[in-house]
Amino acid sequence: MGYNFGNIKLDLAYNNATRTDNPQLYSVGLTNTAEIERDFSNVVLSLSFGI
Repeated sequence: MGYNFGNIKLDLAYNNATRTDNPQLYSVGLTNTAEIERDFSNVVLSLSFGI
């Protein structure tokens, strides 16, 4: 999303990603899997000056 004020521009961006992994920790002994859920969010705000 952005807005142009003429010589000044303001932009806002949002990004979200979710990932689930189920790795096996060891090949012998403790062979249970671990469920790992990851959630990544990014917000970027930029202000530009120019002609």
